Amino acid sequence: VVITFDDGSRTLMRHALPVLAECGFQAIVYLVAGAIGGVNHWDIAAFGEAPDALMSDADVREWLAAGHEIGAHTVTHCRLTRVPPGQAREEILASRLALEDRFGVPVRHFCYPYGKWSPRVRGFVEEAGYETAVTLEAGANTPAADALALRRFSANHPARTVRNFLSLGRVGFPLRFFWQK
Repeated sequence: VVITFDDGSRTLMRHALPVLAECGFQAIVYLVAGAIGGVNHWDIAAFGEAPDALMSDADVREWLAAGHEIGAHTVTHCRLTRVPPGQAREEILASRLALEDRFGVPVRHFCYPYGKWSPRVRGFVEEAGYETAVTLEAGANTPAADALALRRFSANHPARTVRNFLSLGRVGFPLRFFWQK
């Protein structure tokens, strides 16, 4: 199980960091390299959401010092499948380089903004040298899963109880074995 957070909301510092520490869990936060210390302008523009403050440099350094990782989520949180190929390639590579330069740690993981990807975009992620990339496609991953098109369960969708998780039936192995009525 890998715990991930998209965008780098500053609320992670107050709400997630203490709980992760208490439970002894580590997590990855996918940062929008060009928006660190800013707000979630992509959600404001696209969905009319309220501004959400994003992690500052100091917050990211505290996150890293606590034993967590950072991953890239592009430079501007653009829809990679809707921008010209050259721009998509640049967003993917530049975000990694910017985060590595800024924080002095390797950035090995990528998250597709809005979970949207295509074989071409996946190729740019591979070309940029990422080890993993996550989508918003729901489900668990087997060892045979494409590491650059990983599925996951999102907390902002219907309740992710054990019963609901086991009822999904899309995971490719017999999870129902563990849940008996």
